Amino acid sequence: MRSIYSILLGISLLLQLDLALAQSERFYRQMFSGDLIKKPRPEIQLDPLITKRSKLVKVDINGDKLPESFVFEQTENETWINVHNKYNWRIKRLKIEALGIRSRVDKMEVRTLGPGVQVVIFYFYEGRNYYHEFLGTGRLYFMTIENGNLDNIFFKKGPIYWEEKWDGHRHYHQRNFIVDLKDFNKDNRKEIHVYNRRNDLIYFYKGKGSWLIL
Repeated sequence: MRSIYSILLGISLLLQLDLALAQSERFYRQMFSGDLIKKPRPEIQLDPLITKRSKLVKVDINGDKLPESFVFEQTENETWINVHNKYNWRIKRLKIEALGIRSRVDKMEVRTLGPGVQVVIFYFYEGRNYYHEFLGTGRLYFMTIENGNLDNIFFKKGPIYWEEKWDGHRHYHQRNFIVDLKDFNKDNRKEIHVYNRRNDLIYFYKGKGSWLIL
């Protein structure tokens, strides 16, 4: 009887030893594979106020030949510009306020103002407003990057580049502006020139997000 008990005890100890070895082997496999230090990724919670989100727009904005990415999001009264670096990490979130319905970013272009200064020009349609009269406007926004450093991103609300208006009776008009870059003061840095037959605005970039408007 004692021999049977000894045999059963031995089998039990062998099973526990095999289980311990298997657990140890699993532990070391997870440790060396990095599974033990990996944290579960939280699910991305979308803002319930966001009504529209664009696809990823890739463009090089700092001159390193590697594209950054933009995602445009819209709520009822706002448009958000999300800037992602080359690793697709969001590094900046910029807000634009809309004035009416159907607001959107119509176009963006990357230009060089001068040595070490890039500007992204956003053509933003501010939307249509039907309060008393019909009014629709498009406005420029300037995002500057200095010395290729994406930590040095500055954002500036610019002038209107397009307008349409109807007073509800017989008067309707559109105003279009030309947007151009030109070095007016010959300092090797271009200015942004926004003009038409009746209006003329020149934006001089002074650095660190500061502009002089003439």
